[in-house]
Amino acid sequence: MKLDKKTRIVLSFINAECVEGSYKVIPNDDFLNLFTKKQKITLDDVTKIIEDLKNKKLIAFKYKDDSSFLITSTPDGKEFFTKTEIVPVVKIKKSHFIIFSLLFLGVAIIGGIISSLMMRFVFKIF
Repeated sequence: MKLDKKTRIVLSFINAECVEGSYKVIPNDDFLNLFTKKQKITLDDVTKIIEDLKNKKLIAFKYKDDSSFLITSTPDGKEFFTKTEIVPVVKIKKSHFIIFSLLFLGVAIIGGIISSLMMRFVFKIF
């Protein structure tokens, strides 16, 4: 199961707040403060996220009023971040490695030639 970034943030917050499966009253402002002003999230967005999490059985809530939620994380919600798939490490293609190695070798040779020419010039002056 995949969740978008905002949903993951909300689930992570609920997991941190609701320890040992207990219900907790969480003010709406706490959810809104999880996001920056750039993300432009409203209370309706938070409500939709929470309802989506409830439908996926990752959280449970008993009620919602104008200022707060009575909410808890389910065992599946607690285990969500440990069960999610690990993103594979990006591998460098062999051709990219060869090109990078040749460029590095070329720069090293050019640097050696320039430094030897500079030393020749310095010793000719003295």
